[in-house]
Amino acid sequence: MFIEAYQPKTFRERGVSAPFTTPLLTGARLRAAPARAGHVLEVIIPNPAGRRGVYIVPWSESGDLCRPTMHDARLTETLVGRLDLSMLCPAIVRQAGWEVAAEGHAGRGGATAAQRVLRDNAVRFAMMSTRLYSVLAEHETDAAPDPAAWERLTALLADIHLPEGAAARVPVLIDAVGALAVALPDWATAQSGPAATAAQMVGTAARLVHHGATYLLRIAVAQIDQPATLLRDWFVDPVGVELALSRTEWLLDGWERLVLLWQVALPGPAVTVLEMAALLPVWPDEAEVWLELPAGTAAHLARRPVPPSRFWTDPTITVDQIARNERLRALVT
Repeated sequence: MFIEAYQPKTFRERGVSAPFTTPLLTGARLRAAPARAGHVLEVIIPNPAGRRGVYIVPWSESGDLCRPTMHDARLTETLVGRLDLSMLCPAIVRQAGWEVAAEGHAGRGGATAAQRVLRDNAVRFAMMSTRLYSVLAEHETDAAPDPAAWERLTALLADIHLPEGAAARVPVLIDAVGALAVALPDWATAQSGPAATAAQMVGTAARLVHHGATYLLRIAVAQIDQPATLLRDWFVDPVGVELALSRTEWLLDGWERLVLLWQVALPGPAVTVLEMAALLPVWPDEAEVWLELPAGTAAHLARRPVPPSRFWTDPTITVDQIARNERLRALVT
């Protein structure tokens, strides 16, 4: 199904950015299918022409559009096999992506990087887990946390804000998006034509996301800095607390790939910025509520059409495209 005027209402409807390596699936998102759909997982694919619109198809039928790489097939197999897809979120897809890459499905470099990330995450998780258990010990409670929910909460908090000033993933990504907001307009000043326009477009979007994510992170950190209150609220409404704390992640979802694309800039910066502009994440209407924006802002921020990037659409260089996408996996943090 092709939808030209695509304006999702919520972040879950928009789907989760997936680290696909298949060229046609570059920038694609995954989401749980409606209960009546007859399938469990849908993939939302940006218009390969670089213009507005998306294709929404069951993952089981994605083979009609392209031939997914082993990495991508293994990623979706992992997701479908392990969880209630109604809980699909950036953290779950990211973790599955690292595990699949660590198995070697994204090349040797991707495996090495993923193994390092998994080790680093284990350390961050242990730091946050120690802090949370100490808070529980200080505030005696008869409540026993659900192990799976407790693990999700601990991992989420470790990504947002670590004790003792240790680097957490989300603030690092926010800084990277902020740097992109500066670098692209600077690069565009010496350029002309579609590439300059695309660079300015992505730079403006990066600046807006940087401001919004900084605002949401500040709210989340304020909650984390009151761990006793946070845990008390979590025991009452674990899903609600988890959703509130994950807002920064949802807003940033898809931006790590754009940061890495500019870092690699293959086959060149002019081609790369066209691809980045075509892959700009759509702002769902829900963002207006989270960021206290006027109604209609999300639709106004919809990206403008850009010329297609040959590197993204040319089927004769598929091997180069896959190699570039695997290189992005090797740079993931």
